[in-house]
Amino acid sequence: NNITREYLDSIGKTQSYYTEDNQSPARPLSKIVTVGADFTLNKQNTIGLFGNYHKRDQIKQDVIKNYFMIKIIYSLPATIAFVTTPEYEKEKDATVYWQHNFLKEDHALRAELNISASDEVEDNHYTTVYNFPALPSLLDNTLIKQSDNQQELTIDYTNPLSENAKLETGYNGSFNQIDMDFYGEYYDAIQRRFVKDMIKSNRFNYSEAIHALYGTYQHSNEKFGYSAGLRLEQAYIEGLLVNKDSLISNQYFKIYPTLHLSYMLKKGELQLNYSRRVNRPDGDNLNPFPEYQDPFNIRAGNPKLLPELTHSVEVGFKWQNEQFSFVPSLYYRFKQNGFTTVIIKVNDSVLLTTEQNLSNDRSTGLELIFSANAGKFLSANLSSNFFNNQIDASNLGYSAKKSVVSMSANFNATATVTKTTMFQLSCNYRSARLIPQGKTFATFVLNSGIRQDLFKKKVTLTLTVSDLFRSLKQKTELTSLFIKQVAVGRRDARIFYAGISYRFGKVIKKQSEEKLQFDNAL
Repeated sequence: NNITREYLDSIGKTQSYYTEDNQSPARPLSKIVTVGADFTLNKQNTIGLFGNYHKRDQIKQDVIKNYFMIKIIYSLPATIAFVTTPEYEKEKDATVYWQHNFLKEDHALRAELNISASDEVEDNHYTTVYNFPALPSLLDNTLIKQSDNQQELTIDYTNPLSENAKLETGYNGSFNQIDMDFYGEYYDAIQRRFVKDMIKSNRFNYSEAIHALYGTYQHSNEKFGYSAGLRLEQAYIEGLLVNKDSLISNQYFKIYPTLHLSYMLKKGELQLNYSRRVNRPDGDNLNPFPEYQDPFNIRAGNPKLLPELTHSVEVGFKWQNEQFSFVPSLYYRFKQNGFTTVIIKVNDSVLLTTEQNLSNDRSTGLELIFSANAGKFLSANLSSNFFNNQIDASNLGYSAKKSVVSMSANFNATATVTKTTMFQLSCNYRSARLIPQGKTFATFVLNSGIRQDLFKKKVTLTLTVSDLFRSLKQKTELTSLFIKQVAVGRRDARIFYAGISYRFGKVIKKQSEEKLQFDNAL
């Protein structure tokens, strides 16, 4: 990661400079176990039990070079921070379900319970060396413990009322408990021991309970079809600032309708869709206690962050034959309280990065989806999105609305070289996006992989490469009344994956449905 920053005075002139170079090598080691079974009790009843366990260990050895310059450019870094961070992460989950099939075809009742738990520990040990001016080195530690427990219960009832009508209804309960514990300490040279740092030590407990009732009715005839749905949702959210004995509480009831209309033509199908969706902040985004990344940068959540709501209207046309399909569609999306990252000035050299809600965010665009199948040898899919995006951040103190024309494109191609050999290529492009204080630059990534089946498809060999050209990076440009900044983060290496799988017994999942997986995360 690299950051270059200019601090501005009240009339916009540069008063000081800051640069940061951060290299963070790590060698994570993961152990994963997955087990599951389905039991058919009789013709009407089936039960299943599945479980996963994942453990990851790694030691990061960060070297962070900070240059802080006032009018004169120094040739030596102001500080060099050496950070050793052993990390331990455990994830485990279990799913149990029961499904009852009635005598009528597709008439079913299904109940499913999923329970998961995740524990993560980061033991950060900082050594800060002052090269200019020469000062005694500082030693400090931050121990971060985070646990995340989730439970989800779903009861789904499906009833085909007739050949042309179907009713689906049910209940979904989602529950989440997060405990984030930060313990900071610094080395006291006089006492010759580490002392608890009350400023950097905090604990935040977050709990979320969401109860939802939903129903969808579908009906169709020879030409016209529709689907109408309604989701009623009650949310209970609480955040406890343990150190301050302060409770953050939020309760709300929301209704989320959906409507899908379709009309068959001689050579295609017209579609009109409307939906209202919600995206909620997680515990990290709500935790107000700061995390001190280095002497010049602080990160904290915002306990007042509201859920973002999106209204979406889309009209499209679907055309297809045996080899090709083409779906162009126009859409309009209006988002309220959208999440955005902002930087706030703490003092002349320290900046706070946090989350805020936008007043609104509007997008109007054209989406094109094209699919092709050249027999059994080649299949390809290309989806592109061209849109005008306008953000209104007047609630954050920015008077003018900002807009930009953007695009994104995804391409996937699968070649079946032989009956047992499959090659896959995928790429993704995303153009620049707006943020209140600037923009994020375009990104591009290309992945490829091959799968080889052996011994009548009982054994499968897989090899994939993510970010083939090492092009994946995230560049952000910020401009405000007090700073100009450019930040660039990238992954140093491609990710290679080699795997072997062996199948025995009855294979339920079809080979053709299995997709290669790629790692595109920075």
